[in-house]
Amino acid sequence: MATIREIAKEAGVSPATVSRMLSGNTPVSRDAQNKINTAIATLERKCRQNGTIYGKHIGIIIPNSSTLNLYEHPALFNTMISFLDYIENYGLLNTTIVYDGAKSFSEKLSKDPLDGYLIMHTSMEQETKITELLNEKKIPHVLLNRNAGNFRTGSVCLDDEMATIQMMRHLFSIGHQRIAYIGGNSNYQNTKRRLQGYRNALTEKDIPFDNKIVFTGEYSENFGEEIGGKIVKLENMPTAVCCGNDSIAVGCIKAFQKAGLKVPEDISVTGFGDDEIYRHTSPSLTTVVQPNDKIGKIAASALIQLMEMPDIDSSTTYIKTKIVIRESSAPPSMKR
Repeated sequence: MATIREIAKEAGVSPATVSRMLSGNTPVSRDAQNKINTAIATLERKCRQNGTIYGKHIGIIIPNSSTLNLYEHPALFNTMISFLDYIENYGLLNTTIVYDGAKSFSEKLSKDPLDGYLIMHTSMEQETKITELLNEKKIPHVLLNRNAGNFRTGSVCLDDEMATIQMMRHLFSIGHQRIAYIGGNSNYQNTKRRLQGYRNALTEKDIPFDNKIVFTGEYSENFGEEIGGKIVKLENMPTAVCCGNDSIAVGCIKAFQKAGLKVPEDISVTGFGDDEIYRHTSPSLTTVVQPNDKIGKIAASALIQLMEMPDIDSSTTYIKTKIVIRESSAPPSMKR
């Protein structure tokens, strides 16, 4: 961080003027404000260029493209954009690396190791192999939406478990007791944490877990619609469905509407993510707000810290969430 005297010298104003502007206690002319802001930006850029990480190269590891389309995962896509924006401000280069097996990745590390890695949307099995290889090479790396456990690895993830508990508490508070759950790929840590939150919420209310109304598969509209079609055929239908992301929830609502059910009059549906593309659905979606911009920035900051300070073994950050209540959840119908 530049000092007041350094900023004043760069801007061509007095230190007192800089102090007044930064404190906000005394009005400063627009011209002086522009000069000071420009000076601060210039000094920050010079500081980064002179730093130990400027010009270094980061790899972004994603699973094979056949299993991941970022445009079908808006939360992941927005987080990645936020991450890239942050690292570019530090003069860091980036390359996307498709993970297609431990052998191939090991060869890439031997031939052309990069300076740091972000690991995203991988399965637990893939994460274990990737982090083991990176730890052997002592290369800094951060897992996104995963907890590294005992690995010497940075982690940035949502508090998925508590977020799901909060959503279930909302459904309980408006009278629901029989609540189904639809989650994504069971090989992903965030799927496991969200499902655990569902289980814990049931335990809080002394409601037994019923695997007949619990489903995991894909974080997609198609999967939500498929499971929604199965739910309407159940003999003892739930009065609400808690979904692991917004895509599943929207697909589920489509299935219910095709079957002639109204949401939330006949059945309530909740999501997870608050993805912008789903904010104008009908009905509007009750969901967990997932701060994707914040996640991307914190992941970038964590990776930069690990790169700048090699003595740090690992860092783990859990990001709190909140729920937003909209039209897709309501008390269960008296007819039901």
